[in-house]
Amino acid sequence: MNDLYQEILVKQKKNSAASLVRAALIAATVVFALGAFFMHPVFLLPALALGILCWFYSSRTDREYEYLYVNGDFDIDVIYNRQKRKKMGSYDVNSLIVFAPEKSHELDPYRRKNGMTIKDYSSKEGSAKVWGGVYSVDKGEEMILLELEDDSIVKDLRRYAPRKVFLD
Repeated sequence: MNDLYQEILVKQKKNSAASLVRAALIAATVVFALGAFFMHPVFLLPALALGILCWFYSSRTDREYEYLYVNGDFDIDVIYNRQKRKKMGSYDVNSLIVFAPEKSHELDPYRRKNGMTIKDYSSKEGSAKVWGGVYSVDKGEEMILLELEDDSIVKDLRRYAPRKVFLD
């Protein structure tokens, strides 16, 4: 049995712009709530709307990606706020076109294609080793960016598609 099953959990880096937007939403909520308390109750409606918007926005900024790799196939889920899970996609080895490190020149022709969908499922940290995979999907071609812990998945993927997986 040469089956490989691996789960990888990647926490997305906190974005400073998202933190700034969240702080601005909280400040606007507080200003409208104080306006409703001291000036006129009509400010209560925008305060409630901004409070709800702030709650929804805050619950979407804390993300973790979970990769499930089984014998050449990837299942990718996103976990919001450590509570809610959403399936982002499934990619099988039969629809793989090319798989290489993100900075590899093997991916350059695909980056330049118009209409190419690029889905980034990495932590967005500069020091992380990110791999790019181009898959054929029903809408055309799609590039996914994954942050893999070690090269065991890449070596196993190369066993299934040796001419499509590059290690450089």
